[in-house]
Amino acid sequence: MDVNNCTDIPDEIELLEFFESEPIESYPNDGFWSYERGDINGALLRLSFNIIEKSIQSSLYLNGDEVMSVSYEGVNKIDIIEEKGVKILKCECGSLISKTTLKVFFEPKLYIEWQSLGA
Repeated sequence: MDVNNCTDIPDEIELLEFFESEPIESYPNDGFWSYERGDINGALLRLSFNIIEKSIQSSLYLNGDEVMSVSYEGVNKIDIIEEKGVKILKCECGSLISKTTLKVFFEPKLYIEWQSLGA
């Protein structure tokens, strides 16, 4: 695996703290991880990413049923930042002519935002 061409991601400890659990699936040699975390209202996010393929997928479940799934390729960076005391997972995707950003946080409840801007 050529790490110079892979998506930048937070380290395992940061991801563990953000998702409050170990990954539900993990194949580090293939560059793949999948995490789940729910909120106080019973919403569940499954977030999977592959740093070699530079892809990410977010799936939202309500009462056990999948109600939304968004996949994106061209992931440049996944980071965990803090804004106003809230930890946010931020994913930057795209190229010079278009940019897509994913933001996820769980405080006080699950919030998922996909935003795209193009030329």
